[in-house]
Amino acid sequence: MSVQKNSVSVQDRKLIIKVAVTLACKLAIIACLFMLFFSPEHRVQTDAQTVSRALLAPEAASIDDTKAESGKEPT
Repeated sequence: MSVQKNSVSVQDRKLIIKVAVTLACKLAIIACLFMLFFSPEHRVQTDAQTVSRALLAPEAASIDDTKAESGKEPT
């Protein structure tokens, strides 16, 4: 019984290396996607006035006005 229980076979080492490389590539891709789409450079600066203008937009009022002027509901 000269085989040690803690020895790692060559196939196991290759598998560990492949898994480590795959995980490293996935982490690199996720980091690149974050930098491309979610980095602070791509964030819009907002303040109270901008938010209130967006929420209380006059487009919604103009749609209601056109319904009232025509006298009937759009189909």
